[in-house]
Formats: sequence, structure tokens, C-alpha cells
Amino acid sequence: MLALLAVISGVLISVTVVQNGDLAAWYGNHQATVLVHLVGLATILLWMAVRGEKLRWNRGTPWYGYMGGVLGVLTVLGCNLSFASLGVSVSVAVMLLGQVVTGLLVDHFGLFGADRRPFQPRHLISLALIAGGVAVMIWL
Repeated sequence: MLALLAVISGVLISVTVVQNGDLAAWYGNHQATVLVHLVGLATILLWMAVRGEKLRWNRGTPWYGYMGGVLGVLTVLGCNLSFASLGVSVSVAVMLLGQVVTGLLVDHFGLFGADRRPFQPRHLISLALIAGGVAVMIWL
């Protein structure tokens, strides 16, 4: 079930790249990024209201727990810029490569409080296949 949710998330990312890129073409990158996050905020607040949840502040949360918002803004801006010149498939493929490399580093070193999962030589196979696929998409 969780693997299916991951696949659905991948589909949503690809659709989001197109929608955010189109919005950026209409409003510009900065205003589109603000609009995307305002719509997202309104959506999650509505969802929470329907479920009867309240927004609360947890003082014990480490500082890096809040970096998702900053990284989300930078991600949307980066997606908008790359979509405009690379298209959806290449943008998503390059993002996937970045996600895999970063994921391997986070797992290996246990960054941001994640459980340590040491790098395995077999990981090089999938990394090489993804990098090769990205290279083919860009240069061929």
C-alpha cells in the first residue's frame, strides 16, 4: 500500500510541475510560488477543519523541522524554472536523480534525525541507471 502511495505521489509531482510551470508563465515565478503556497495553505486548513484538528505549535521541534517550508518554496521556484526550458520529463528525471543522491546521503549519515542506513555497493547500480537515464534524456 505504501509503495502505491509513493507511485501516486510521483504522479502528482509530475502534474504539479506542469501546473506550477503554467501558473509561473501567467504570473511570473515569484507570484506563482506565493499563489501555490497560499492555495496549499487554504487546502490543508480546510482539511484540518473538516477533521476537527487544530493548528498547534510544538516548542520541542528541532529547527530543521521547519525547513520544509523554505525548501518547498525553493523547490517550486526550481521546478518552474526548469520546466520552462527542460519540459516535464527531463525536469522530473533530474529531480529524481537529486532526490536519490540526497536520500542516500541522508540515510548513510542519519542526517536530520533519520535512522542510519549505511550505503551499500548495490545502491550504485540504481544510481548509475538513473544517472544514465537522465543523461540519455538530456543529450540524446
